[in-house]
Amino acid sequence: MTTLDVDNHGPGTVFAAESQVFYNGDEFIEIRPVSADEFQACEETRFVPPTGEWDETARKLSENRLLVLLGDLGSGRRTAALQRLRGLCETSRIYELEPVWSRPRDQLLPPVTRGNGYLLDMSEPTPHQPRSEFCKQLLHWVQKQEIYLIVTTTPEVWGDDRWAAGAEGTVARLGSPDARLLVERELRAIGMASRVAILSDSAFEPIWKSKPKAEGACRLAKIITKKAPDTDLPTDIANEYLDWREWIDKQLPDNLDARALLWSCAFCDGGKRKSVLRMAENLRRKLGQKRTAADILSDRPASKRLEDAKIERSEDVVRLAPKQHGLPAAVRRHLWDEYEDQVEVLKDWIVTQVASLPFDDAERVVDAVLSLVIEYRDDDLLKKLRDALTGARRPLAVHALSRAALDPRFGAHVRGRLYTWLAHSPSQELVDLVAEVCGGAFGEQKPTMALVRLRRAALKSQPGSLALANAFTNLATHYPSQVLGAIKDWFADSSSRKAAINAFLALASREQGARIIFGVSAGGVAEPDFRDSLVSYFQAALADSAAKQAANSVMEEWKVLAEEGKLDKRTTVEAFGMALAPWIKDNVMQRFLPDSTQLDMNSFWGRVLAVGIQQTMSSVSPETNADVLEG
Repeated sequence: MTTLDVDNHGPGTVFAAESQVFYNGDEFIEIRPVSADEFQACEETRFVPPTGEWDETARKLSENRLLVLLGDLGSGRRTAALQRLRGLCETSRIYELEPVWSRPRDQLLPPVTRGNGYLLDMSEPTPHQPRSEFCKQLLHWVQKQEIYLIVTTTPEVWGDDRWAAGAEGTVARLGSPDARLLVERELRAIGMASRVAILSDSAFEPIWKSKPKAEGACRLAKIITKKAPDTDLPTDIANEYLDWREWIDKQLPDNLDARALLWSCAFCDGGKRKSVLRMAENLRRKLGQKRTAADILSDRPASKRLEDAKIERSEDVVRLAPKQHGLPAAVRRHLWDEYEDQVEVLKDWIVTQVASLPFDDAERVVDAVLSLVIEYRDDDLLKKLRDALTGARRPLAVHALSRAALDPRFGAHVRGRLYTWLAHSPSQELVDLVAEVCGGAFGEQKPTMALVRLRRAALKSQPGSLALANAFTNLATHYPSQVLGAIKDWFADSSSRKAAINAFLALASREQGARIIFGVSAGGVAEPDFRDSLVSYFQAALADSAAKQAANSVMEEWKVLAEEGKLDKRTTVEAFGMALAPWIKDNVMQRFLPDSTQLDMNSFWGRVLAVGIQQTMSSVSPETNADVLEG
């Protein structure tokens, strides 16, 4: 097994209350504790056992310490896994492994704690398949470490037992639990036992016959909880759950004009009439209709065309059949499923719209597209959306990726992409996008995970990135010690030195960031270690040809802040003088002055020069410099 270097946020190990990260080159595994809320579905009054080989799983896990749960996405495998782990471990000792790897290998498995339980989801295919002996290696690893591990995966990723050689006894195939019982228990768990009787209505018979997955059963329970018992009929609930299939079959217009309007409104529901009309016109052209000016001017009035498409208008706002709750999402899914062979054309059309519509309507469309990305786990559509939303539209991409990164179903995949997108030579636009996502809601909720990706963003960034500055400043505002600790550790590792320089300069370039650097701990300004860290950080930046200009700019900004009393002036002068000492002979002070200005030795830069000169002459203690610093 490859030895892991121990180091925070860089190659090696990161320890934090939120999670831990274990590196091996550019690949890593994040470990996070499973929260108490995530065990709610495992409560005795709520949990419904899955079908299939569930009865064998307790024995297999207890005897082997490894259990592979094989089942479809949305079938409740994760809840089943947590239920089995909590039977052998305290819930406070159960963790989830989230890998970013090109091929699953035992060499990448992290250090673990004896007696703990771990969950590893391998439902997403990796660029390279694990070798046939991988499951056997997992079995050896868990038994040696004396832990319990449950792997969840799908039949598509698992294949024909190709991983299971030598560990066939660890595999259990599961199906979804009884849907009706699960819906009933969900309703009782949230205090809506009075609605359980509705499940016996004949309108629900088609649902029970379809044998919904666990995910579908939970969705049905949510639909029921949102409906008013006195006004919403069981048929309305059933129709919404069944994606309004009967409505779509009967009401979908026969002509392309009305269909294009209906589909456009499904993506921009609640948007402006003009936006929906424009989207529909663009779709017709995308599909090859040659629409001349004469054709357009010969169209029936927009009000009649919208009516044909089942679109209702209130002043300038349009909605698709608003009485059918959830219809826009159902129409989008129907479009993707019914016309599967045309999805690539539809993707190109809808992504073009988000780049050109008015901003508020573009945001509606982005949210609709993102729902398809998550439901269909469509990485290609996610990248198309990312690439279309550049420049002034980048906030829409940040919004979409932040939401996706925190999604319980698709978030792990997106978090992996935020890292792998920065491999090789990404554009500064892409680096800035990832930085903004990591510095926003995602970073605020998962700071350790965000810092892993911000390290790579800083490594690939040009100095002076505003997005990087905002990201580090916002994250440091919420987690000052964690961010400064990460930067310190990156400086200590040669492979992360560029990331450390760019991260430090990014944080230091903002007044709030500078104040965080100075005020991270009580009395921090007076500590020699604090001063020495600043000196080494600035010296590293000044010695880097790519970062020198940005470092000079930061020093000028700090000079102003120090003279305004917002930073400790004595510490700033001393740190700058010691940092600039190696370049004193090169007339380094001139870079901070206009060509015609003579240096006043009583000025800020004059005192910096005096400290630098004394530093070059001998090893001088802070006390020796007191007269110079106080002027």
